[in-house]
Amino acid sequence: MPITTLEETTSQKRLRIFAAIAAAIATLQTVVAITMIALHGEFLVRLHEGLGYLYVAAAVVTVVPAVVWGRLSHKPGLIGHAAGLAVAGVVQLLLGLFQAGGVLGYVHMALGLLIMVGAIALYVLAKKRPIIVTNLDGTPRA
Repeated sequence: MPITTLEETTSQKRLRIFAAIAAAIATLQTVVAITMIALHGEFLVRLHEGLGYLYVAAAVVTVVPAVVWGRLSHKPGLIGHAAGLAVAGVVQLLLGLFQAGGVLGYVHMALGLLIMVGAIALYVLAKKRPIIVTNLDGTPRA
């Protein structure tokens, strides 16, 4: 059984780049949040908020190549993963803007950690190239 690795398409390259940007922002966001909790600086609060807006923008933009590449690679879970991160980013932003502390603060922190892990996972998934298993004569295997 020959195994062929597909060449990278434009949609996969875009997905990989956008997912990397979203993962980097989410990771930086977490580092800033931990620093903000430790130091209580107003600048860090504003930086954390600004990174929140950037993450939401990056996550929403990532959905477009995820839809295209998810359909091409027959991986619908990739589409749901990217869309879920975008929705979680919007919910996270709203929690951050309207939280009054208490339980919502802990929900905001937990969701932030989940978003960071999910964004990194999306980047790892975007790097994978699909393979095609063919018969000896080169025809696709059913």
